[in-house]
Amino acid sequence: MKSYNIIIAIILVLFSRTVRTNGSPLAELKKLPATHYVEKLASPCPCKDKLLCLPLAQAMNENATAPHVLNYIKKSEKKEVFAFVVKCNASVWGKFNWSKLTTVALANFYDTDLVCHAHQHGVRVVKLGNFPTNQLSNKTARKEWIKLQTSQIILYFLDGINIDYEDALDPFTPEQYGLTSLVKETADAFHSTLPGLQVSFDVAWSAKGIDGRYYEYKKIAEYSDVIFIMAYDEQSQILTGPCTARANSGIYKAAQGIQTYLELGIPSTKMILGVPWYGYNYPCLHLDKNNTCYIKEVPFRGCNCSDAAGTQHPYRDILSTRHEYNATYQWDRNTLSPWYNYKDINGQQHQVWYDNESSLIYKYMLAIMSGLRGVGMWTANFLDYSDTASGKLQRERMWGILP
Repeated sequence: MKSYNIIIAIILVLFSRTVRTNGSPLAELKKLPATHYVEKLASPCPCKDKLLCLPLAQAMNENATAPHVLNYIKKSEKKEVFAFVVKCNASVWGKFNWSKLTTVALANFYDTDLVCHAHQHGVRVVKLGNFPTNQLSNKTARKEWIKLQTSQIILYFLDGINIDYEDALDPFTPEQYGLTSLVKETADAFHSTLPGLQVSFDVAWSAKGIDGRYYEYKKIAEYSDVIFIMAYDEQSQILTGPCTARANSGIYKAAQGIQTYLELGIPSTKMILGVPWYGYNYPCLHLDKNNTCYIKEVPFRGCNCSDAAGTQHPYRDILSTRHEYNATYQWDRNTLSPWYNYKDINGQQHQVWYDNESSLIYKYMLAIMSGLRGVGMWTANFLDYSDTASGKLQRERMWGILP
């Protein structure tokens, strides 16, 4: 951890500066034979330009000088910004800062207008995929699942898949090996069907068996195009000390988590650091004079204490609550995270931990200085997308600090 302490120290010095760096060109940006792929599709193209229905890596080989293709190529030379998006309409996603984005992952919904709009801005669109644990060792079930995912990618004009598997798995089990096989087989099928499709995999904030997730991380990273490190929900298992409210995404834990993946030999250029655009609201059983909020014991995967004692709230709601109760803004130097206390109308004391532009800039800089492929968030929806002055300012600040 000595090297990461040095990185953190440098970040503390540089945090007020705007740091920019170019990532390596994406591997999928290679010259591919023209396919006239869209002409062969069973479903009609919903976009005003048929080229927008092509996966971007394919569109590049159909017309390398198309404006959106040039934008895609330009974005391949910068840091990745990977945004998860939950169900919303154009009144929300239309106000994303598309100049920042490189990939959006649609979380269990589909919007043809969003796909056309994203492609027009040179941004990949991928779907989420999950697989039942009890079928992981079943080769036939994996094959059928992959066939379904491939069909959906083609049918919906998408650019790849994000495998969001988060179940507990014991080491050296058929299920553990089956998950690795699922990732490899998915990547093989996608890359052979349409070269340039992206296969990403979501991993816990640390590779040290967090939440009982004993996966073959090195092999999974080898077979995937990118792994998304979920540097949040760091209190899903509170392993030390009493049950207390704590930071959702502390900078030092984020740094430690990156280090665990680097120690496995995973290239930094295969990693995206995911950050939360949300926080946790904890009802306090007792709030002592040191502002320590003792919380209810809620077991999770072998631990008596977990962040399940609180509730998740989008960033916009956390700010709204703080303003509603005129709560005093606090800053935790140990985790570089904001928090506040408030008492609700029933007299219940709460403590809220979250991230804002002041805390996120440290993590973005950590990703840059660690040589990571980029950053991302869960989720892009969680800001105020109203036309109010406060909403516009919130969006300007949160989108503006992205690499």
